[in-house]
Amino acid sequence: MGAGDVKLMAGVGAIVGIEHAPIVFLGIVMTGAVMGVIMLLHSKLIKDSFQRYATMLGVGLTLKKPMYLAPNEQEQKVVLPYAIPIAVGTFLSIGLIYVKL
Repeated sequence: MGAGDVKLMAGVGAIVGIEHAPIVFLGIVMTGAVMGVIMLLHSKLIKDSFQRYATMLGVGLTLKKPMYLAPNEQEQKVVLPYAIPIAVGTFLSIGLIYVKL
């Protein structure tokens, strides 16, 4: 996340307050994850990406030390501006908070 995203998150936290911030944060993270997977599916890189993460996890668990495999050039071209998941996740989370109340 860049500095603009951090400021946007601070603004969201100021608006929703400390009691709802964890729920909103979870909503933002889940929205970002879903949007990231959708972007990988759209660019047809989901298989390569999951294979890379599975390799890092498997080798890391086997050797008991972390391992990093850099993404290939095509994976590096996929960019998700995180302001979109922050906004969507915030609105969805606030909606769920107020529906429960």
